[in-house]
Amino acid sequence: MTGPESSLVVAALRRLADAYGLHVFCVEVDESGHCDEIYAGPGLETLLGGAPPAGADVGREWSARVHPQDRDAYRAALRRIHAGVADEVEYRLCGYDGTTRWVRESGVPHAVGGRIRVDGFALDVTASRAIRDELDETRAHLHRIVSAIDAHLYTGSLTAEGGYHEVFTGPKSDILLGPVPPGVDPVAEWDARTHADDRVSVQATYAAWQRGEATELVYRLHGFDGRTRWVRDRAYPRRAPDGTLFVDGIVVDITDETIAAERLQEALAALDRARHDAEERSRTDHLTGIANRAHLSDVLGRELERAEREHTTPGLLLLDLDHFKRVNDRFGHLAGDAVLVEVAARLRHAVRSYDTVARFGGEEFAVLVPAIESRAELGRLGDKLRLGTAQPAVVTAEGAIGVTTSVGGALARPGTSPDALILAADRALYRAKHLGRDRVVVARDDHAGAA
Repeated sequence: MTGPESSLVVAALRRLADAYGLHVFCVEVDESGHCDEIYAGPGLETLLGGAPPAGADVGREWSARVHPQDRDAYRAALRRIHAGVADEVEYRLCGYDGTTRWVRESGVPHAVGGRIRVDGFALDVTASRAIRDELDETRAHLHRIVSAIDAHLYTGSLTAEGGYHEVFTGPKSDILLGPVPPGVDPVAEWDARTHADDRVSVQATYAAWQRGEATELVYRLHGFDGRTRWVRDRAYPRRAPDGTLFVDGIVVDITDETIAAERLQEALAALDRARHDAEERSRTDHLTGIANRAHLSDVLGRELERAEREHTTPGLLLLDLDHFKRVNDRFGHLAGDAVLVEVAARLRHAVRSYDTVARFGGEEFAVLVPAIESRAELGRLGDKLRLGTAQPAVVTAEGAIGVTTSVGGALARPGTSPDALILAADRALYRAKHLGRDRVVVARDDHAGAA
């Protein structure tokens, strides 16, 4: 090719070289690594930052401009090429213009007349090298961050059939699985080391990811070190432009947090039980185990309010053990306490589950009946309780002790207050004692007056 055509080709090559920072060359290389130029393309001056001095050996000028720190790598590549091996090397050139450029040189050797001739090109890769260095630094920075946090990061890809392939596994899987034995793939072991009771819920996340749903799951892992850890796994699916479904996730160890929460729940439950027990004790007579007077007062108030709404008739019985002081004087207070406990038990078993039996004070008891039809029915209940407390005699460590009981009762009417009902029942009790004890008296309908 001669004349105009040759000029057009050279001009085209020069434009390409200028556009891409490309230098095409053909050299002969001797055993020492020295290059004799046969052809130097138009990009030479671009890479060298100017033209070599007039009459200078281009090969020597090029070699002299290689950065001192890269000369060993450059010479090693030339030796491999001289040995007949195609090679590629990156190094820096210190240009005439004071600019240092990264160059990627590629050469293909072939023997010509006993010498090694190399056809090749050199390309300015300064910009791409800077981007690569920046990416490497970014990766290193991210790796330092990932290594510093106490969490395991991962990225996986999913197939439409539900298959999973992990494309990135963070460096902290050992904080969740314990030290992973050499040669063991933690990703392959992950599902197998998930607690059997948690595997179904873990597998369910795959279907959620396919629907594009982010997931958060707490489950247990059995570590290689024998420990079982609670972990929280948060995952966020995303679809790449080519349609590939990826999921990015972070897993943290929440064992201490979970144990602390469990202990807190246990403590709160114990506190609730203690509060309940304390409330029960505050409403329970410590000797007999039945309700005390304070609890009876609360229940009585609520029952009277309910009676107003539902138009029912509550009844109240007060029971007093006759001549109980003689029991204490003759048999002792321990025997007297045993009698009180037994009488309370008999009363509780003689009434309905929703009736209230309380120790009203000393040897006096009370029975609140939420709804009763008449004075006569209340009197029959009082007589049943009177006979039940008397027979059989109470057996104590001091022997069998017989007791009798006086009973006073009253019915509530619309507008009756708790104090008025108690007063009416108490007056009826007083009347029973006045009439000779061991009997039942129920207040008349005008119970606020005499029995």
